[in-house]
Amino acid sequence: MLSATPRPAEQDRVYPLLPTLRGLTQPLYALIDAAQDQAILPLLLSCTAARDCLFEGVHAQTLPAYAAHLVQLTRDDPLLETLVQRGWGRNWGVYLTSAEPFAAVLTHLRQRCWVRDPGGARLYFRYFDPRVMRTAFAAMGQSELAAFLGPVSTFFVEAEVADGMRCWHSQDQGVRCYDLRVRR
Repeated sequence: MLSATPRPAEQDRVYPLLPTLRGLTQPLYALIDAAQDQAILPLLLSCTAARDCLFEGVHAQTLPAYAAHLVQLTRDDPLLETLVQRGWGRNWGVYLTSAEPFAAVLTHLRQRCWVRDPGGARLYFRYFDPRVMRTAFAAMGQSELAAFLGPVSTFFVEAEVADGMRCWHSQDQGVRCYDLRVRR
């Protein structure tokens, strides 16, 4: 299946999205934004996979329908197929891989939810929305991207075009961005 960083010839191919995600070697996670569709939260609540809200405390209790949720997916998890079929192309969220345990990935992603504007005001950063991630990551330098990815090996994000996937992969030389063509 797809290596972590495709060679140029591989980038010209069209990858079937579901088998590509299922074939990744590291554990697969989905970071899903429940605010994108009212059907998302019931889907997440019915799954048996490890999952948790990025909100903490009282906000996690009272606002789960407006939050992003991290879900660890197994290769054969029916939720993965549902998310790809119903959510890809509709900005439901992003996929990622990490060799780190669920708790470490969750903690890292929670720490990325808040940023400061130039005036110092604290703002909620909806980076799990593919449109926001593409824009924000394009504006970051290598050191910022590496810090943002942290324990995440690769982010997989729907691209602006219907058959596209943008990937950010952490490697020894920094974070590499590349595009792949995919089909659902």
